[in-house]
Amino acid sequence: TCHPNNAVLKVYMYDLPPEFHFGLLGWKETANQRWPGVDDPMHIPSYPGGLTLQHSMEYWLTLDLLASNVPSIVRSCSAVRVDNSSEADIIFVPFFSSLSYNRHSKPLGRQKVVLNKILQDKLVKYLVDQDLWKRYGGKNHLIVAHHPNSMAYSRKKLASAMFVLADFGRYPEKVANI
Repeated sequence: TCHPNNAVLKVYMYDLPPEFHFGLLGWKETANQRWPGVDDPMHIPSYPGGLTLQHSMEYWLTLDLLASNVPSIVRSCSAVRVDNSSEADIIFVPFFSSLSYNRHSKPLGRQKVVLNKILQDKLVKYLVDQDLWKRYGGKNHLIVAHHPNSMAYSRKKLASAMFVLADFGRYPEKVANI
C-alpha cells in the first residue's frame, strides 16, 4: 500500500454527487456509499464502448484515485487520494464531461436546455462556491475535458483551472495553453 507521504502526487478529490460521474452510467449511490466499490470489479459500472471509449480518461483517472486508498489493490505509488485538502498538491474534479457531452448534448423531446448544459452550470456553481476554489481562484484544480466539445458551456468560467484536453483547437488561448 502506498502511504500518501511516499506518493509523487497527493490528490484531493471532490465528493461530487453521482450525477456528475458514475450516475451518468446508471450507478446509484447508497446511504453509506458515495462511490462504487473499486475493490470488486463487479461493483464498477462499465464505460460504454465504441467511439465513446476513446474519451474515457475521466472515468479511468477517477477509478485510479479511488483505488489508491484500497489496500488490496496493487498499484504504483504515483497519485494517491488524500482526505484532507490541505495535504493535496492538486484538486481533482471528478466530472465525466466527455460522457456528459456524448450522451446528453442533444435535446430530448421538448427539452429546451440539454442535461449536459445543466450539469455544467451546476458544476460551475458548486466549484466557485467552494473555499478551495476561492483560495487560489481554481488554479490548483484539475478538470478533464477529453472530448474536444465537452465543457463548452463552462470552460471560460472555469478557465483558471488546469484542463486535460485531447486537442487545443476548440478552446480559446486563455483557457488552453501550455
